[in-house]
Amino acid sequence: MRKYIFTGIAAAGLLAAAACGNEENAENNQVENNETSSNNDAEIGNDENEPAPSDEEEEASESDERTVTFPADFMEETDMEPEDLEDSAEEDDTILDVEVHDDGSATYTMTEEAHSEMLEQMAAEIRTNMEEIEDGEEFPSISEVQSSDDFSEFTFLVDEESFEDSFDGFAAFSVAYSGMFYQLFDETESDDYEVVVHVEDEESGEVIDTSTFPDDMDEMEE
Repeated sequence: MRKYIFTGIAAAGLLAAAACGNEENAENNQVENNETSSNNDAEIGNDENEPAPSDEEEEASESDERTVTFPADFMEETDMEPEDLEDSAEEDDTILDVEVHDDGSATYTMTEEAHSEMLEQMAAEIRTNMEEIEDGEEFPSISEVQSSDDFSEFTFLVDEESFEDSFDGFAAFSVAYSGMFYQLFDETESDDYEVVVHVEDEESGEVIDTSTFPDDMDEMEE
């Protein structure tokens, strides 16, 4: 189950990058199609005489880029091949480069605009997931899910008796993995990212369980 959740979250994030890129590509293509041939000829002539960018311009361009590194254990869980990652960079203008390292980790370089849009989308999806856990029928012992602003910490308010006699603890997997994925995209160092999930009895306010991801995920799966 852990693998399916992890893969789904990873795929959703990477598809979000592709979606951002495809929307921009469509807009750019529309603009290009509306240009006259005379303008195109003029642009070609200008390109031939255009000077090379200065060091300052190159530095400014690099400042508009963001890098995201997925650790090796993350990549192993997703079953994504290096070729697939490299192909995604070639097909998407917002993903500028993908480098697969010898240790199995992978680094994405993307535009700042795409990076910001992806973070906003991920945050919205995490909040939606929290609401679905609260309001749905799948996890009846959970009445409320709270989180920190950066999604590094979650608190589940539960009915202790019902919670302990159920499998509702699996809800922690989805929010924890989403939180870890968000932190990686927020450029947290790949060795430092973690999510802490507290389970608190709604009536007494007592914390009855605390798990830290990814450290405790094998134990929770048993």
